[in-house]
Amino acid sequence: MEFLKGVACTWNGGKGQTVSRLPLLPSVVCSMLVWFGCQSPDVLEHEKAGLLRADRECAAASIEAGFAEAYYRCLADNAVVMPPGQRALSGRDEIYATFREQAGGDVLEWEPQDGSVSRSGDLGWTWGNWVFTSIDQEGQSQKSYGKYVFLWNRVGNEWKVIANIWNDSPKPE
Repeated sequence: MEFLKGVACTWNGGKGQTVSRLPLLPSVVCSMLVWFGCQSPDVLEHEKAGLLRADRECAAASIEAGFAEAYYRCLADNAVVMPPGQRALSGRDEIYATFREQAGGDVLEWEPQDGSVSRSGDLGWTWGNWVFTSIDQEGQSQKSYGKYVFLWNRVGNEWKVIANIWNDSPKPE
C-alpha cells in the first residue's frame, strides 16, 4: 500500500477537529479487500451446493415443462449458447425461440456431476451428463447422450446460466 503512504487530508467534523494523516486507511482498505474478496471454504461449499441445486431444479423443470421452457427460466437475459456444429445463439429470447421451434415432443434430461463457485460467490460452473430422447420418422424413440458445461452468474439470490456448451458422448455405462 505504498501509494497511500503519507496521504494527508483535513477533515473538520464540525467541532474544529483536524486530522492530518490517515494511518489506518491502508489497514482498513486491506481488511475490506480480504473481507469482501474471499470466502471461507465452508461458505464456498455452501455456495457450490446452492449452485448444484439450481442446476438440478432446471433439469427437473425440463422434465415437467419441456426443455425450451425450463431453459428459458434458467437463462440470463444475455446468455450465449454454443451448440456443436452450429452458430452461437445470443440472448435468452433467441435461444428460447430456437429451442421451442425444435423441441416438438423431445425430452432433454440432465444431471449435474460437479461444479465450482468463484471466491467472490457470483460466478460458478457446473458440468454433467445429458440424455436427449426424440421420436424418429417411424415413431420409434431414439436416445442420444452427451456432456455439458453451464457457466452461471448469481443475480441477487438466484443463479442464472450465462453460457452453455455441450457435445455428444457414448451411452454411459
